[in-house]
Amino acid sequence: MATDTSSPRPQESARVLYTTANVRLREQPTTEAPVVWTAPVRTQVRSTATESAWHYVAVGGFSGWMHGDYLAEQLPDEPPQRRSVSVPIQPLRSIAPARSSAGTPIKGTLRRHLRLSV
Repeated sequence: MATDTSSPRPQESARVLYTTANVRLREQPTTEAPVVWTAPVRTQVRSTATESAWHYVAVGGFSGWMHGDYLAEQLPDEPPQRRSVSVPIQPLRSIAPARSSAGTPIKGTLRRHLRLSV
């Protein structure tokens, strides 16, 4: 990926932005640059300069570049809470009983419900 070699444009004042996902803070404004830190979703950052779609930000003692696609001026909504649901499944049926490597039949039961997180 080619990078813009122009210098970053300083902003007149620092802008407060929020991460909309877990965002990698990088040493340079390119996806090939080493990652300094990963900011969790809804983290407040201070953008002091831009270069193309990249923002130079400071957050929690770290500074570096974040892509603007993952930053917003408004605090994003809370992500939905995960909850468990129980889904009935059909038991497996085989023509012959399962056997161990020694050839003895394997006995046991199959759980009839599967727990999923959604």
